[in-house]
Amino acid sequence: IPKSPPLLAEIAGPEIVAPSDPALKAALDHAFEEPSEPPFRRTKAVVVVHGGKVIAERYAPGIGVNTPLMGFSMTKSVVSALIGIMTQQGLTSPSLPAPVPEWRGDIRREIEVEDLLRMTTGLALDETNNGFDPSSQMIYLYDDMAGFAANAMPIAERRKRWHYSSATTQLLARVIRDGVGGPEQTLAFAWRELFDPLGMRNVTLEFDG
Repeated sequence: IPKSPPLLAEIAGPEIVAPSDPALKAALDHAFEEPSEPPFRRTKAVVVVHGGKVIAERYAPGIGVNTPLMGFSMTKSVVSALIGIMTQQGLTSPSLPAPVPEWRGDIRREIEVEDLLRMTTGLALDETNNGFDPSSQMIYLYDDMAGFAANAMPIAERRKRWHYSSATTQLLARVIRDGVGGPEQTLAFAWRELFDPLGMRNVTLEFDG
């Protein structure tokens, strides 16, 4: 099946785009400056996009335009976009109770997809990056990260408390996986509905253990 042309134009060619604005160059210089003592920045790459075009970019030694880099929490935007597409297609809705089987028998059954999107579930899934918080435990100790997150208990009424939490995004990722039929179908869905239309050609979605 021939692919449809991307909805968006190319944002840059193969060459690195140097900043033409002195203030922008100074900002990139600052981003790559290292302090004399830890903690060090260790900046790998900075790419500035404006008006649909790359207007400046810089990379650390050994890193380049084609070097794969971890997306980390930028992937939250991918997950949210896929939930939006599923909503357009009638596969889910922010106003629906989150389809988490572990929550059917208690108060957590009232948690909606929107609460996961807004990180207002009230569950004990705070992310503080101290190495011992629930999100750190989830990432480093559990093969089934969404399963770990689904077992968290409430510490506040939903929508009464906000706290940043990658674990809620893991639950949304499971909503996507189950809603489209599994891991392979998730990859096909993401490429067909999001990456290809945006002209994103070098994307890797990784799954947990």
